[in-house]
Amino acid sequence: PPKISALHTIQAYGNTWTIRLHSRPEFEAGFQSPLNTAILVLGGGISVLLFTLVSFLVSRRERAEEMAVGMTRQIRENEKHLTEINKRFELAADSAGIGVWDYDVVAGSLIWDSWMYRLYQVEKGEFEGAYIAWKSRLHPEDLERSEAELRAAIESGKNFDTTFRIVWKNGEVRHIKAHARVERDQENRPVRMIGINYDVTERKHIEEELAKRIHDLGERVKEQRCLYQLASLTREIALPLEQYFSRAVNLLPPAWQYS
Repeated sequence: PPKISALHTIQAYGNTWTIRLHSRPEFEAGFQSPLNTAILVLGGGISVLLFTLVSFLVSRRERAEEMAVGMTRQIRENEKHLTEINKRFELAADSAGIGVWDYDVVAGSLIWDSWMYRLYQVEKGEFEGAYIAWKSRLHPEDLERSEAELRAAIESGKNFDTTFRIVWKNGEVRHIKAHARVERDQENRPVRMIGINYDVTERKHIEEELAKRIHDLGERVKEQRCLYQLASLTREIALPLEQYFSRAVNLLPPAWQYS
């Protein structure tokens, strides 16, 4: 008896037809060829491989998306924290927590209030009340730039607005924000500068950390884009297997930002 057979009844041209189909020995002999078995096994293996690859890429993408969401949440928390710090600065200004200074351009004398002494960690007896005393507290790397900005403000009449570093007696470096305006006489000669200083060290550190996290998030986006392209590649079922791997290898280098 044939190993493969079928019986069908169809209605055609006003008659009922019974069709009997069965395999011939020649076909059955070819169907049982080892080559067919090998093709079946190879096809099944390729299907399993593609399924594993797709599952892996989807899992990686989900984990990467979760990581990106977490980093975005941290950045927003840092931004919120930075906003709270700014509010604290405003409160400090309202309660006279900002140092005020008065510089006599002609005489070269400098007057500090009590908060200036606290900002610079200087005792009143240690401060000579001269421009050179303020200059001695500047960080060596910011000295030339700060002096140039101060001279430019005096000569041009524009407001003095800058940030510089100072060095405390214990060696700690602090970031100071300075604002000042220049007063002139009737002949338009600079005679006086009145300004304020406040400590922005904590805000500087947060801004640097925020910039670093934004940079890291940008690198993660590159990685996610590569993973998305790999996932899209697996949907192209008509490609030969060699092209799958060739195109996948070309997509990988941009993602090698992290181990």
